[in-house]
Amino acid sequence: MIANEQTRTPSVNPKTIDVNALHIVVGDPLENVVLADVVIAHSHADVVCQGGPPNCDRARFVAGGGWINSGTSTANFAIAGRNGDPSTWRHAVHVTR
Repeated sequence: MIANEQTRTPSVNPKTIDVNALHIVVGDPLENVVLADVVIAHSHADVVCQGGPPNCDRARFVAGGGWINSGTSTANFAIAGRNGDPSTWRHAVHVTR
């Protein structure tokens, strides 16, 4: 069982990352075969850098958002990002009930 399994391609453009929240592989050790290979919650992202070095070498961070439904209420939330410098964080939050 692997939690937060990450596979990256950092040396190509676009850079990609695949993340599996939980990856479970069940095997038969006597027969050396895989009986089950299950991934729970998979995510994939591509990032294309148009500027080339040194622009693409700066550390950046972007986070997304989503929604939560509860009965007849819905809450939509969050996005955050920064452009290289940790002091340049920007946030946006919207909540609807």
